[in-house]
Amino acid sequence: MRTVFGAIGIPVKALIASWFVLWLGCVALLASIPTVTVLASSSGDTRTQQPVPAQDWYMVTDRAGILDQGQERLAINDAYRLYLNGIPTQVITEFAAFSQDQADSRARELRIVRGIESSRGANDGLVLYAAVHPRERDSVTISISVGGTALPTNGLTSRSLQEVRDMVLAPQIEAGNPARAIIYSLREVIYLRLYVPPAVVTVAGGMATLRRVLNVVSPVIAVVAGVWLVRRQSSGPHWEPASRTPLVAAGLAATVIALLSTPSQSAIGLFSALAIGLVAIWRAIQIDSRISPIVGRRVTVAPRVPGSRTASIRRSRSIFR
Repeated sequence: MRTVFGAIGIPVKALIASWFVLWLGCVALLASIPTVTVLASSSGDTRTQQPVPAQDWYMVTDRAGILDQGQERLAINDAYRLYLNGIPTQVITEFAAFSQDQADSRARELRIVRGIESSRGANDGLVLYAAVHPRERDSVTISISVGGTALPTNGLTSRSLQEVRDMVLAPQIEAGNPARAIIYSLREVIYLRLYVPPAVVTVAGGMATLRRVLNVVSPVIAVVAGVWLVRRQSSGPHWEPASRTPLVAAGLAATVIALLSTPSQSAIGLFSALAIGLVAIWRAIQIDSRISPIVGRRVTVAPRVPGSRTASIRRSRSIFR
């Protein structure tokens, strides 16, 4: 081998040294390829999977100390339930001498600034804000601010939310129970959010026409029947079977009007049927109280005179009461 390479004119030591340098270069190159790939992959993942900064807010922030430990836990649970049902909620209390309008503005500001919503721009969050006067802790103003897209949802509407303010918040605040006002208001909002009102059945076609007819005809029938029943007098001192005819007719008219008004959803028809029925009942009671008492006869036989073949009969009337 040395002779061959010598014949070619290439020194053996120089050839071995060249192969060694080439081998080191290949090893270095192969070792650097995975490293570069991993770094590139890592840098790409870092850019594409950059975590979004978390929102810096909590479900209950009681700076004014209105809630005790148990009440705060209840408020957190209720706020979390609303969050699970699509309404991110936060309860905030702080010391501030605010009027109701100022508290409303502050609640809306906190909801917007803190980004209390399911996603950016969703505008579906809720903030229950309480302002406690710094020097008069009994003076508390509470406001509820809800994003526009959160309403209406099931039973939670602008009207029902105003009823929560008037019928839940206001009485508890007047009674000096701001903590109960917060807890009760959250519970009421949860109920309204989960409540599904019954579907309203619309009347169309023939039933709609029937309702329009009943709305016009049934009041006329009620007035005529009432006047007829009131003005009709019994023909004599006794209750005659023929006197029942007006009452029976009025009862049938009330029944027919009620049966037609129910499927057609005619409130006027139902009220007319009720009026006819009440007048008929009143008239029946009035006539019944005027029925003459039962008239009976009692026959007494006078003792027969001795030797007489005839007997005198004396009749007398008596009244059984």
